[in-house]
Amino acid sequence: MTGKPQVRGHQQQFRGIVMRRALALCLMICLSVIPALPGSRDMIPEQNDVQKESPKELKRQAALREKLERMGSGAQVRVAMRGSSPPVTMQGTIDEIAPETFALKTKDGITRLQYRQIEKVSLTKGGYYRSSEATDPVRVRQVLADMGIGENVKIKLNSGDRLTGKIQTIDENSVTLMEAKTGQSRVVAFSEIKELNKKTFPTWGKAVIIVGVAVGLLAGLMYAACGSHGCH
Repeated sequence: MTGKPQVRGHQQQFRGIVMRRALALCLMICLSVIPALPGSRDMIPEQNDVQKESPKELKRQAALREKLERMGSGAQVRVAMRGSSPPVTMQGTIDEIAPETFALKTKDGITRLQYRQIEKVSLTKGGYYRSSEATDPVRVRQVLADMGIGENVKIKLNSGDRLTGKIQTIDENSVTLMEAKTGQSRVVAFSEIKELNKKTFPTWGKAVIIVGVAVGLLAGLMYAACGSHGCH
């Protein structure tokens, strides 16, 4: 009498095991077949979509594009590429500027570069502008763009006046400076500029700072060694 219930129990347990294995096998088959179905790849995110660029990197690329746009087509530039140490450099002329790429015209032809590939862009002959004849507004704009927003500059006008200040904006035909003396904004047309240089900290000033730091460190060491009562 007691044998039949035990047999039924073993049978139910066996059927449960078979059902679980069958479900597991069915699930494995479904997972292997679904990716091969038409349109199934649209449901799986691409690796490029998952690994999106950070806001900081996008901001860096936007700044590069703006700098190139300010320099304009025809500017002779040096481009340092990313991904190698030291960076590989290319030289050429800006040919065309697009939202995500720009064309660099070199002696070997035209190469289209993505902003994400670029580490730095600078004028091949930048850093300053000086004219003994009529002012070249295009060259002035290129040099200002190479210096960049926020850079401190010294300007000599055609009138002989001299200005020092920080670059606030660079427009199509003028630059806006925050003058160092007055703290006020002043718009200067490119055609008014005779000389343009970065404002650097003088060498003697750096020497004074170094000497001051050294004296301060020496005084601190003597105080620590001798205490507040002085050395005897």
